[in-house]
Amino acid sequence: FLLYINDLPSSSSKFSFTLFADDTSLFLSHENPKTLEEIANQELRHVDNWLINNRLSLNAKKSCFILFTGKKQIENFNISISTNEITRVRSAKYLGVMIDEKLDWQAHINHVETKIKQGSGLIRKLCHLISPSNISSLYYAFINSHLAYCITSWGSPNTKGTGKLNSVIDSITNKIKKIYEKNNLNRFSTLKINSLYKLECGN
Repeated sequence: FLLYINDLPSSSSKFSFTLFADDTSLFLSHENPKTLEEIANQELRHVDNWLINNRLSLNAKKSCFILFTGKKQIENFNISISTNEITRVRSAKYLGVMIDEKLDWQAHINHVETKIKQGSGLIRKLCHLISPSNISSLYYAFINSHLAYCITSWGSPNTKGTGKLNSVIDSITNKIKKIYEKNNLNRFSTLKINSLYKLECGN
């Protein structure tokens, strides 16, 4: 399949492409929103021709687009491919990371918060049924994995909203620490967002 779609970027001279298996993203920029809309629709016709020539179909319902902008809101922006209108979204998941139109990572932080709260709930239910060492394994599997994933992109000290993740970390680690102390085990410790970010950056 990778070989089959390898020349997809040749279908357009304007779009920049990123290909990952069957997950394809197209990028285009312009200072004028109206011109950007016109170029995008024109180039999507070229992409559509490539799909037709290669006997591939695009699931328009699973496709979407984001406008990355500054403070100014852009309305009435429409793009389509093969008569199918592409849905505009404020944020979308790309390879496990939520990317939003302001690139402030708030959508991803909210996503991570939900995941680690679910992990915390699971640990609380199981902590009295399994050994402390297994509790530690659960923490790194269901909480730390979500925190560490691509944190070098979203976990900068300048990113707002990471404090609420630290609150969830504190809540569950305090619970685990009490279990460790009760069983006379070595102190259980974890890294907060800022420290984990530095670790992953190699600082």
